Amino acid sequence: MTSIRFTLLLSLLAIFAISASAVDTQTILYTFQGVHTHQADGANPESGLIADSAGNLYGTTYNGGGCPAPFTQGCGIVFELSPQSNGSYTKTTLYAFQNQSDGGSPTGDLVFDSAGNLYGTTEYGGTLGGNCTYGCGTVYELSPSSSGGWTETVLYSFPGGTGPKYPLGSVVFDPSGNLYGTSFTGGTDSSSGGTIYELSPSSGGWTETTLHSFALATGIYPDAGVILDAAGNLYGTASQGVSNSGICTGYACGAVYRLAKTATGWQYGLLYTFEGPRGAQPHEALVMDQAGNLYGSTYYGGTAYDGVVFELTPTTTGQWKETLLHSFTGGTDGIAPTALSIDSAGNIYGTSSAAAFKLIPSSNGGWQFQILCALADGDTSTSPLLRNAAGDLFGMSYGGGKQDAGTVYELSPVVTAP
Repeated sequence: MTSIRFTLLLSLLAIFAISASAVDTQTILYTFQGVHTHQADGANPESGLIADSAGNLYGTTYNGGGCPAPFTQGCGIVFELSPQSNGSYTKTTLYAFQNQSDGGSPTGDLVFDSAGNLYGTTEYGGTLGGNCTYGCGTVYELSPSSSGGWTETVLYSFPGGTGPKYPLGSVVFDPSGNLYGTSFTGGTDSSSGGTIYELSPSSGGWTETTLHSFALATGIYPDAGVILDAAGNLYGTASQGVSNSGICTGYACGAVYRLAKTATGWQYGLLYTFEGPRGAQPHEALVMDQAGNLYGSTYYGGTAYDGVVFELTPTTTGQWKETLLHSFTGGTDGIAPTALSIDSAGNIYGTSSAAAFKLIPSSNGGWQFQILCALADGDTSTSPLLRNAAGDLFGMSYGGGKQDAGTVYELSPVVTAP
């Protein structure tokens, strides 16, 4: 199986200053073996990594792990990488999906709760049958046990019909313990263009509420999750829909939206509509800085139609202003930028088809684009980079490695002699 998100990526000048010299070194921490060797190991990670306070890394793979036919490439795993004293990492499989009621093919990033439990989504599995041949997907929890293992609990299985189907993105907690996420398809609109859903805990389990059904005129196919601001508003991207002009024919170029939490309910609104020259088809989640500005990427569009990184800034009139931070050229900067991350200083990190990059804000309001490292051949990624306190970055590739089953890698700043 290949996920909806990665299929879109495969189907695929700078306005600000560019530094082309690499300043980081790439070290492969783990190479997955799970597809071509038919081993129980994972394969093809699509999610990003998260870390605990001890520096252990957690993530998922879309394939591998082993499961019943017809899933010959496996149904995916949740794994942990633990640092060792010699600098290596030891990999442990926490759970291997079977694409039954337990779910299959995890895609979105994991999240921790305050007790150390992990939460995530699977594209398939759950309630089998209906209008989803292999199940419409799940939201699950993994809880550590006293014996050292982990126990999986399915919080919700999407039943299909006019409800949410195929939750590709991550979930996010609000302060009350409710979970929010998106589904790539489903919903009450005739386009079946996806939904924004809420899962609320109760004594009898979790209750799903569909907060918004996407439509072609307001954006469709959200294959990334939402982020939450301090007021409880949700922000995200619709990969297609809205505008049908310029380079975007058929299902159009996509949009950035906000689902505002009001006293009378949830109100959906568009913050920005893409039309091609300034970006097209945002497939990844947004990030927000401390001032409330939003940052994201598009696979296509821009000066060379190879994708952009953009900023959206709220104005005093209630509108949002878009600024292009970098338009990819298809050269050393690559094409099709994917998910972004941001540090406390406002620096933006991401990857493209060819490189890991950094965008540095300057005092005059501009941005400097810097290539951190030319990634190894085959290291195409859809996941954001994770940055630790020492400035090291951790990422995963969907392919690459001896089995072309993906890798986990570290980018470390080059230390020059004094």
